[in-house]
Amino acid sequence: MRKIIAGLAFVLMVCTGVAYAGYEEPMPDSGFLNGLGAWSFAGNAPVFTNSQTVSTGGTAGSGPTSFTTISSPEAGNYVAIYGTAILMSPVVKVKVGDKFMSVVAFSGEDYPPFNDAFTVGLISVLTGNTLASVTWSIDTIGGAYSLMPWTQFLHTFTGDDELQYFVKIENILDRQLDSWGFSTAGTILRVPEPASLVLIAIGLFSIFVLAGRRRKQK
Repeated sequence: MRKIIAGLAFVLMVCTGVAYAGYEEPMPDSGFLNGLGAWSFAGNAPVFTNSQTVSTGGTAGSGPTSFTTISSPEAGNYVAIYGTAILMSPVVKVKVGDKFMSVVAFSGEDYPPFNDAFTVGLISVLTGNTLASVTWSIDTIGGAYSLMPWTQFLHTFTGDDELQYFVKIENILDRQLDSWGFSTAGTILRVPEPASLVLIAIGLFSIFVLAGRRRKQK
């Protein structure tokens, strides 16, 4: 009986740890292995996946100078856009406490005053408001022909919502196709459901009851 109780306690401890930490849920079509999938795109230039296949628009070409040398933090899971373009994810539902995380990079292949910019962010489908966004420009990443290495974009949701993740590149003033933006599809770290926590609490209570009965029998 003692071994059974110990075994149940260990299993519940593991389950409690998993529930407390939540779990990661990848965004739809997160691998980009078959193009953009359900992601939408608008722009005047092609989109490259990590395998250097053109997903939509424009002429193929060979990609940016840094495309073949930049290391992806998640193999098989990023895109590169240039020109004046925006890429948007499918709609995803989130709950309060959930977190969104992506990893992005920016290759500023121009010089001021052609201060090209790269923006990533989250838009609420319910309200149309931008929940969070970050913009990098050639000036902010170190000047002409600079490369911003892979950087984490992280946001915690303060309410239930439906969102789209967007990746946007702008070639300022000259509108030439030179600077590039890179992004993984992103993942959502889900908080545990209240029902899961209740079940774990019931399980732990049952173990204490069984242990108490065992002691009384002695």
